[in-house]
Amino acid sequence: MKKTAIYILRWVAVLPCAAIGTSIVYLIVNYSQLFYADENSKYAIYVIPVTASVASGVAVIYSGVWVAPSYKKQTALILLVITCLLMGYGIFVTLNESRNLDFARNIATVVGAIIGFLIPKEELDSV
Repeated sequence: MKKTAIYILRWVAVLPCAAIGTSIVYLIVNYSQLFYADENSKYAIYVIPVTASVASGVAVIYSGVWVAPSYKKQTALILLVITCLLMGYGIFVTLNESRNLDFARNIATVVGAIIGFLIPKEELDSV
């Protein structure tokens, strides 16, 4: 009974942990790079948010798969689809409003999620 409850709770926690994991990684990457970059430089304005978005895209897949008790490759695929749908909506909105940096961040998140999905299966099984 106890194992079944833990198994169910781990499945319920996949999406919240993926969201928390991606947020934590984005904040860490975004703010850690600002320690050695000038806040007003083009690097801080353009490069840091895009690299943080790539890292958060990898983190959403990896943290969700880490929590999932089984079916790790299928879980990675579902998280990839969810991320692509959400970022696709974000891309559509930012194109209509001409926000180029947000457009680049959304694309970078999709690229990061694809990279996270392409982590070798052996590594996903060992998580």
